[in-house]
Amino acid sequence: MTQQDALYRLITLRRLTALGVLTIALGVWGAQAISGAQPFGSGVNGPLMVFGICSGLLVWHNLIYPSGWIEALALPIATSLSLVAYAAMFASGGGTFLLIALCTAVVFCAGFLAAAGLLSASFGMIPKGEVQRVMQVHLDVSADAFAAWAFETPEATKGARRAGAMNAQGLIPVWLDICAPTEANGFVPTAPAASYHRTPDYYFRIMEDGPRYQIVQTIMPGVDHKGEPLTSMTHFSVTETGPQSCFVTEREVHNLWNFHTYLLAWLQNDSADYYREIRDAIHGCDSPAIRVQSRDTLLAGLARYFVEQGLADPS
Repeated sequence: MTQQDALYRLITLRRLTALGVLTIALGVWGAQAISGAQPFGSGVNGPLMVFGICSGLLVWHNLIYPSGWIEALALPIATSLSLVAYAAMFASGGGTFLLIALCTAVVFCAGFLAAAGLLSASFGMIPKGEVQRVMQVHLDVSADAFAAWAFETPEATKGARRAGAMNAQGLIPVWLDICAPTEANGFVPTAPAASYHRTPDYYFRIMEDGPRYQIVQTIMPGVDHKGEPLTSMTHFSVTETGPQSCFVTEREVHNLWNFHTYLLAWLQNDSADYYREIRDAIHGCDSPAIRVQSRDTLLAGLARYFVEQGLADPS
């Protein structure tokens, strides 16, 4: 990770990090509020030091694992619970410091796993509904270069997207080659094998097409809570504002998201990251965009460790 990568991740994930830091601050405040015994020492230096260390560890996590949004939310929740539990046990005066520390660690681990599990499960539990989004951005690339890269094209590879040939129904299959640690690769975030033999990740149909505009329908696998197919209709238009600059407008209507997804996209600044990937790809330079990095996470790293040590089966 370069200095540019670190700065980019700090800026892009600022909302996600701020939410975590606020959660930790509430935990420190709660620990102080329920205990008159000053569990972190007298004065304000102790609580501030605990807050600073916990917040610093969260920032470190978001730098190392920028794709680990579940852990980025679960860690501060678990930290706050463990701080409150530590303060409660400290105030009760029961048990040695070692016992209190051990119980605090148990609360942290249990809280982390429970929060991670609930956050992951909630992604599919909340019903999806129709969402309308309008995104507008200025880019330092020509309008024609943006259209050539961002507009959907059959039988073309653009970054992680590999589009196949159009079928008889006018649908074009797309495969996404994403470096994601899973049970299939032993949780190692290696580059996936390029293969057209697996099921496409989604299909698209070009409804209208022009030099600087395109309307595309995307069909994803699965259905929403009403049994309707998961689809989106996206209208791209790009206006040239200079020899090497353009203004892009993206209008999208879809039923792919629920509140959980919408909030997560906002916390991760997903749209800005998407356009940063496009901009850097057109310029032909290495991109700090999070979406092009390995999808490694803290939980995947823990799973990988257990598999490597022979303590668990990857399946």
